[in-house]
Amino acid sequence: MVDVSDRWMRSGLDFEVVKCLAQHQHIPAILVLNKVDLVKAKDILLDITAQLTCGVVNGRKVRVRPVIKPPWAQKKPERTPELSPDEDTAAYEDGAKPNSVISREKLKELRSQQGWPHFKDVFMLSSVDREDVETLKNYFLVAAKPGSWMYHSEVLTDQSPEEVCTNIIREKLLEYLPQEVPYSMTQVSK
Repeated sequence: MVDVSDRWMRSGLDFEVVKCLAQHQHIPAILVLNKVDLVKAKDILLDITAQLTCGVVNGRKVRVRPVIKPPWAQKKPERTPELSPDEDTAAYEDGAKPNSVISREKLKELRSQQGWPHFKDVFMLSSVDREDVETLKNYFLVAAKPGSWMYHSEVLTDQSPEEVCTNIIREKLLEYLPQEVPYSMTQVSK
């Protein structure tokens, strides 16, 4: 999710996000551009989309046609990186597997790119608009796949009863003690 009203953050994805996307290429990713209601010039949204997707959405090249502007409106030239067919179809480059460590060469390549060319879909919305949020929710519901439960339906937590008691005692101590208490506090049973 990218806040398009923030001029500094909308120019590229954070490196840690790109790295995470590269490590988990087998999981479909979508790009959500939020706060589009705060952007006055809507043609900027297409430029941002092209930049953050490296010009590729769902394996297809996105062409953003320039808007005819008056002579006084200047636009800085935009460079869109070209993807070779091998890069687009290769799921795991350099023999990398899901959840594996990324090679140094791949990390250097990821640092140089501003976006991610493997987004499945792009959504432009305003989170204050209920209809936009419902559209995104419906997309997730349709894309969701049923899976097996990690725990039995009657299990409420994966913590042991001792851990639950420990956390309750810690919570109550932090709540009621008058002075500052270190969060590394532990109790010992005797």
